[in-house]
Amino acid sequence: MENPVEEITGVITTLCTAESEVQQQAIDKYFTQDALFIHPFCRTLRVSNSTWMIKKIYAWYKILSPHIDIKVDSIAFDQANMILYVTARQTFRIQFIPLYKADVSLVTKLQLTHVRDAGLDPSYAGVVKQTPGATASQAQKYYIQSQNDLYQTNEFIKFVAPWGVGSTIVILWQIFATLMCVVGAMILWPLTWFRENLTNEA
Repeated sequence: MENPVEEITGVITTLCTAESEVQQQAIDKYFTQDALFIHPFCRTLRVSNSTWMIKKIYAWYKILSPHIDIKVDSIAFDQANMILYVTARQTFRIQFIPLYKADVSLVTKLQLTHVRDAGLDPSYAGVVKQTPGATASQAQKYYIQSQNDLYQTNEFIKFVAPWGVGSTIVILWQIFATLMCVVGAMILWPLTWFRENLTNEA
């Protein structure tokens, strides 16, 4: 990618909705060969040719849900640290389970790099220095070094307990935990007061 903010929506759409061959080609094009993939239910190791495992994950994803609807809501680029944050919504349907549908929201954290294949091939910046006629845009290409899909608990539970059942249970638990925090803080606040005053006196 030359402009991650402008191009990432198309990249994500291709990875999630394109035909299998196009999907595999996109992984080769946009990921480094030792890319890391992290998801609540699976992950790869950062090893040489780890994109082979990433391809299998996306292939299995497509087998389970041949038609995925996905919409990117926002994109933020921390250019200093080369991290791209993408918030998105997707509808996941399992073709083997009638009426199954999971509408989930997530934040995808993408660690980018200018190095195409760490330890194997030189970065584009290096190529530009060594190759006459190489363009500046080649030196600024970005590749995905790691993909970390971040789901709130009430979101990823929808994959295993759809139709609002799982998310409702999680939300009720969160409300209960909040009430316990309130009760605990009201009852045990003297401990904090005593500790802070003891520290100040010391």
